[in-house]
Amino acid sequence: MQTWTTAQSGSGDANVYLQLDPMSAVEAAASVTVQVNYWATAGQGFVVQYDTPGNAYQNGPTVSSPGTGTWATADVQLTGAQFDEAQNGGADLRLNVTDAAAALIVRSVTMSVTSSSAPILSASPASLSFGNQAVGSTSAAQTVTITDTGTAAAAISSLGTAAPFAETGNCPASLAPGASCDASVSFTPGAAGTASGALTVASNASDPSLTVALSGTGTSTSSPVNLALGRPVTASSSTPGYPAGNADDGNTSSYWRAPTAPGRPP
Repeated sequence: MQTWTTAQSGSGDANVYLQLDPMSAVEAAASVTVQVNYWATAGQGFVVQYDTPGNAYQNGPTVSSPGTGTWATADVQLTGAQFDEAQNGGADLRLNVTDAAAALIVRSVTMSVTSSSAPILSASPASLSFGNQAVGSTSAAQTVTITDTGTAAAAISSLGTAAPFAETGNCPASLAPGASCDASVSFTPGAAGTASGALTVASNASDPSLTVALSGTGTSTSSPVNLALGRPVTASSSTPGYPAGNADDGNTSSYWRAPTAPGRPP
Protein backbone atom coordinates (compact mmCIF):
# COMPACT_ATOMS: atom_id res chain seq x y z
CA MET A 1 0.00 0.00 0.00
CA GLN A 2 1.16 3.51 -0.73
CA THR A 3 -0.50 6.79 0.27
CA TRP A 4 -0.04 10.41 -0.83
CA THR A 5 -1.58 13.37 0.99
CA THR A 6 -2.50 16.94 -0.01
CA ALA A 7 -2.32 17.56 -3.73
CA GLN A 8 -3.92 19.93 -6.20
CA SER A 9 -4.04 20.12 -9.98
CA GLY A 10 -2.26 22.98 -11.67
CA SER A 11 -4.14 25.67 -13.60
CA GLY A 12 -2.39 24.83 -16.85
CA ASP A 13 -2.00 21.08 -17.24
CA ALA A 14 -4.96 20.24 -14.94
CA ASN A 15 -3.42 16.97 -13.76
CA VAL A 16 -2.31 15.51 -10.45
CA TYR A 17 0.81 13.36 -11.05
CA LEU A 18 1.83 10.50 -8.75
CA GLN A 19 5.02 8.44 -8.61
CA LEU A 20 5.21 5.09 -6.87
CA ASP A 21 8.02 3.92 -4.64
CA PRO A 22 10.04 1.54 -6.86
CA MET A 23 10.37 -0.86 -3.91
CA SER A 24 6.64 -1.04 -3.09
CA ALA A 25 4.45 -4.05 -3.86
CA VAL A 26 2.07 -1.78 -5.74
CA GLU A 27 4.84 -0.85 -8.19
CA ALA A 28 5.11 -4.49 -9.33
CA ALA A 29 1.37 -5.23 -9.38
CA ALA A 30 -0.79 -5.46 -12.49
CA SER A 31 -4.11 -5.06 -10.68
CA VAL A 32 -4.33 -2.08 -8.36
CA THR A 33 -7.04 -0.32 -6.35
CA VAL A 34 -6.76 3.47 -6.20
CA GLN A 35 -8.74 5.27 -3.47
CA VAL A 36 -8.99 9.04 -3.94
CA ASN A 37 -10.33 11.38 -1.25
CA TYR A 38 -11.11 14.73 -2.92
CA TRP A 39 -13.19 17.89 -2.54
CA ALA A 40 -16.47 17.34 -4.41
CA THR A 41 -16.77 20.53 -6.45
CA ALA A 42 -19.87 20.73 -8.67
CA GLY A 43 -19.08 19.80 -12.27
CA GLN A 44 -15.62 18.51 -11.39
CA GLY A 45 -14.28 15.00 -11.85
CA PHE A 46 -11.28 13.11 -13.11
CA VAL A 47 -9.96 10.09 -15.00
CA VAL A 48 -7.13 7.97 -13.59
CA GLN A 49 -4.58 7.59 -16.40
CA TYR A 50 -1.92 5.01 -15.69
CA ASP A 51 1.13 3.33 -17.18
CA THR A 52 0.67 0.05 -19.09
CA PRO A 53 3.02 -1.90 -21.41
CA GLY A 54 1.56 -0.25 -24.50
CA ASN A 55 0.27 3.09 -23.23
CA ALA A 56 1.72 5.49 -20.67
CA TYR A 57 -1.67 7.21 -20.33
CA GLN A 58 -4.15 4.34 -20.26
CA ASN A 59 -7.60 5.61 -19.25
CA GLY A 60 -9.15 4.04 -16.18
CA PRO A 61 -12.75 4.60 -15.03
CA THR A 62 -14.10 8.16 -14.98
CA VAL A 63 -15.02 9.60 -11.59
CA SER A 64 -17.80 12.24 -11.52
CA SER A 65 -18.05 14.55 -8.52
CA PRO A 66 -21.38 14.45 -6.65
CA GLY A 67 -21.06 18.23 -6.29
CA THR A 68 -21.82 18.21 -2.56
CA GLY A 69 -19.08 20.64 -1.55
CA THR A 70 -17.71 18.09 0.92
CA TRP A 71 -14.91 15.53 0.98
CA ALA A 72 -15.80 12.50 -1.16
CA THR A 73 -14.06 9.16 -1.72
CA ALA A 74 -13.82 7.26 -5.00
CA ASP A 75 -12.44 3.74 -5.47
CA VAL A 76 -10.98 3.00 -8.90
CA GLN A 77 -9.82 -0.41 -10.14
CA LEU A 78 -6.84 -0.51 -12.53
CA THR A 79 -5.94 -3.65 -14.51
CA GLY A 80 -3.00 -4.52 -16.76
CA ALA A 81 -0.75 -1.91 -15.17
CA GLN A 82 3.01 -1.75 -15.64
CA PHE A 83 4.39 1.17 -13.68
CA ASP A 84 7.62 2.22 -15.40
CA GLU A 85 7.60 5.97 -14.62
CA ALA A 86 6.79 6.63 -18.29
CA GLN A 87 4.58 9.67 -17.73
CA ASN A 88 5.64 13.29 -17.65
CA GLY A 89 8.51 13.83 -15.21
CA GLY A 90 8.80 10.14 -14.33
CA ALA A 91 5.30 9.68 -12.90
CA ASP A 92 3.44 6.36 -12.93
CA LEU A 93 -0.12 7.68 -13.06
CA ARG A 94 -2.09 10.88 -12.98
CA LEU A 95 -5.55 12.22 -12.21
CA ASN A 96 -6.66 13.93 -15.41
CA VAL A 97 -9.12 16.65 -14.42
CA THR A 98 -12.50 16.97 -16.15
CA ASP A 99 -12.79 20.75 -15.75
CA ALA A 100 -9.42 22.44 -16.26
CA ALA A 101 -10.86 25.77 -15.10
CA ALA A 102 -11.36 24.45 -11.55
CA ALA A 103 -8.62 22.96 -9.43
CA LEU A 104 -9.00 19.38 -8.25
CA ILE A 105 -8.23 19.42 -4.53
CA VAL A 106 -7.06 16.02 -3.26
CA ARG A 107 -6.69 15.21 0.42
CA SER A 108 -5.26 11.72 -0.04
CA VAL A 109 -4.61 9.00 -2.62
CA THR A 110 -4.07 5.43 -1.45
CA MET A 111 -3.00 2.62 -3.76
CA SER A 112 -3.09 -1.06 -2.85
CA VAL A 113 -2.71 -4.36 -4.64
CA THR A 114 -6.09 -5.77 -5.66
CA SER A 115 -6.59 -9.20 -4.15
CA SER A 116 -6.57 -11.94 -6.77
CA SER A 117 -8.89 -14.09 -4.69
CA ALA A 118 -12.05 -13.08 -2.87
CA PRO A 119 -15.25 -14.72 -1.63
CA ILE A 120 -18.49 -13.88 -3.44
CA LEU A 121 -21.81 -15.03 -1.96
CA SER A 122 -25.04 -15.44 -3.90
CA ALA A 123 -28.51 -16.57 -2.81
CA SER A 124 -31.12 -18.51 -4.74
CA PRO A 125 -33.93 -17.66 -4.92
CA ALA A 126 -33.52 -13.93 -4.37
CA SER A 127 -36.92 -13.66 -2.64
CA LEU A 128 -39.51 -15.84 -0.89
CA SER A 129 -43.28 -15.36 -0.82
CA PHE A 130 -45.35 -17.33 1.70
CA GLY A 131 -48.76 -16.22 0.45
CA ASN A 132 -51.72 -16.39 2.86
CA GLN A 133 -51.18 -17.95 6.28
CA ALA A 134 -53.61 -18.14 9.19
CA VAL A 135 -52.68 -15.95 12.15
CA GLY A 136 -50.83 -17.93 14.82
CA SER A 137 -50.00 -20.85 12.53
CA THR A 138 -46.62 -21.64 10.96
CA SER A 139 -46.12 -22.11 7.23
CA ALA A 140 -44.19 -24.88 5.57
CA ALA A 141 -40.49 -24.02 5.42
CA GLN A 142 -38.96 -22.71 2.21
CA THR A 143 -35.29 -23.12 1.32
CA VAL A 144 -32.68 -20.55 0.28
CA THR A 145 -29.41 -21.89 -1.11
CA ILE A 146 -26.32 -19.78 -0.39
CA THR A 147 -23.30 -20.37 -2.63
CA ASP A 148 -19.73 -19.05 -2.59
CA THR A 149 -19.03 -18.32 -6.26
CA GLY A 150 -15.70 -16.63 -5.51
CA THR A 151 -12.16 -17.94 -5.29
CA ALA A 152 -11.69 -17.73 -1.52
CA ALA A 153 -13.56 -19.07 1.50
CA ALA A 154 -16.36 -16.88 2.85
CA ALA A 155 -16.44 -16.28 6.59
CA ILE A 156 -20.13 -16.12 7.57
CA SER A 157 -20.53 -14.12 10.77
CA SER A 158 -24.33 -14.23 11.01
CA LEU A 159 -27.37 -15.60 9.21
CA GLY A 160 -30.89 -14.80 10.32
CA THR A 161 -34.15 -12.90 10.10
CA ALA A 162 -36.77 -11.40 12.43
CA ALA A 163 -40.39 -12.12 13.40
CA PRO A 164 -42.80 -13.00 11.95
CA PHE A 165 -40.21 -14.96 9.95
CA ALA A 166 -37.81 -17.54 11.39
CA GLU A 167 -34.70 -19.23 10.00
CA THR A 168 -32.98 -22.52 10.65
CA GLY A 169 -30.07 -23.78 8.61
CA ASN A 170 -26.84 -25.66 8.32
CA CYS A 171 -24.51 -22.98 6.99
CA PRO A 172 -21.00 -23.26 8.44
CA ALA A 173 -18.90 -20.39 9.74
CA SER A 174 -16.63 -20.84 6.71
CA LEU A 175 -18.00 -21.66 3.26
CA ALA A 176 -15.43 -22.96 0.78
CA PRO A 177 -15.22 -21.69 -2.81
CA GLY A 178 -17.87 -23.45 -4.91
CA ALA A 179 -19.65 -24.83 -1.84
CA SER A 180 -23.30 -24.25 -0.92
CA CYS A 181 -25.46 -24.43 2.18
CA ASP A 182 -29.21 -24.23 2.79
CA ALA A 183 -31.22 -21.98 5.08
CA SER A 184 -34.86 -22.83 5.84
CA VAL A 185 -37.29 -19.97 6.41
CA SER A 186 -40.84 -20.16 7.82
CA PHE A 187 -43.62 -17.61 8.39
CA THR A 188 -45.78 -17.32 11.54
CA PRO A 189 -47.99 -14.22 11.32
CA GLY A 190 -49.01 -12.68 14.62
CA ALA A 191 -51.65 -10.43 13.10
CA ALA A 192 -53.77 -10.16 9.98
CA GLY A 193 -52.29 -8.22 7.07
CA THR A 194 -49.20 -8.17 4.89
CA ALA A 195 -45.75 -8.69 6.38
CA SER A 196 -42.30 -8.22 4.89
CA GLY A 197 -38.77 -8.88 6.05
CA ALA A 198 -35.38 -10.14 4.93
CA LEU A 199 -33.02 -13.03 5.43
CA THR A 200 -29.61 -11.43 5.95
CA VAL A 201 -26.22 -13.08 5.52
CA ALA A 202 -23.29 -11.13 6.99
CA SER A 203 -19.83 -12.17 5.81
CA ASN A 204 -16.46 -11.01 4.53
CA ALA A 205 -17.60 -11.43 0.90
CA SER A 206 -17.59 -8.68 -1.71
CA ASP A 207 -21.20 -7.97 -0.71
CA PRO A 208 -20.83 -8.05 3.09
CA SER A 209 -24.59 -8.02 3.69
CA LEU A 210 -26.46 -10.34 1.33
CA THR A 211 -30.26 -10.16 1.68
CA VAL A 212 -33.22 -12.25 0.49
CA ALA A 213 -36.59 -10.47 0.50
CA LEU A 214 -39.39 -12.18 2.48
CA SER A 215 -43.14 -11.56 2.30
CA GLY A 216 -46.42 -13.10 3.43
CA THR A 217 -49.98 -12.25 4.46
CA GLY A 218 -51.60 -13.14 7.78
CA THR A 219 -55.27 -14.10 7.57
CA SER A 220 -57.79 -14.33 10.45
CA THR A 221 -60.44 -17.04 10.92
CA SER A 222 -63.80 -15.46 11.87
CA SER A 223 -66.76 -17.22 13.61
CA PRO A 224 -69.85 -17.88 11.46
CA VAL A 225 -72.27 -14.94 11.37
CA ASN A 226 -75.98 -15.57 12.04
CA LEU A 227 -77.58 -13.47 9.32
CA ALA A 228 -81.12 -14.24 10.66
CA LEU A 229 -80.43 -12.98 14.18
CA GLY A 230 -83.12 -10.50 15.22
CA ARG A 231 -84.98 -10.58 11.92
CA PRO A 232 -88.80 -10.60 12.00
CA VAL A 233 -90.31 -14.09 12.38
CA THR A 234 -94.02 -15.03 12.11
CA ALA A 235 -95.93 -18.26 12.84
CA SER A 236 -99.54 -19.32 12.26
CA SER A 237 -99.74 -20.28 15.94
CA SER A 238 -97.49 -20.84 18.96
CA THR A 239 -97.52 -22.18 22.51
CA PRO A 240 -97.80 -19.55 25.22
CA GLY A 241 -94.37 -18.56 26.39
CA TYR A 242 -92.79 -19.62 23.12
CA PRO A 243 -93.46 -16.86 20.58
CA ALA A 244 -92.14 -17.16 17.02
CA GLY A 245 -89.45 -14.56 17.75
CA ASN A 246 -87.67 -17.10 19.96
CA ALA A 247 -86.46 -18.82 16.79
CA ASP A 248 -83.85 -16.18 16.03
CA ASP A 249 -83.30 -14.34 19.31
CA GLY A 250 -79.89 -15.90 19.85
CA ASN A 251 -81.02 -17.73 23.00
CA THR A 252 -80.97 -21.46 22.28
CA SER A 253 -82.73 -22.32 25.57
CA SER A 254 -85.91 -20.61 24.36
CA TYR A 255 -86.03 -22.25 20.93
CA TRP A 256 -89.02 -24.46 20.11
CA ARG A 257 -89.81 -26.93 17.44
CA ALA A 258 -92.70 -29.27 16.63
CA PRO A 259 -94.20 -31.85 16.59
CA THR A 260 -91.96 -33.72 19.06
CA ALA A 261 -93.18 -31.82 22.13
CA PRO A 262 -96.67 -32.89 23.30
CA GLY A 263 -99.16 -30.05 23.39
CA ARG A 264 -97.10 -27.85 21.09
CA PRO A 265 -98.68 -26.71 17.81
CA PRO A 266 -97.46 -28.47 14.70
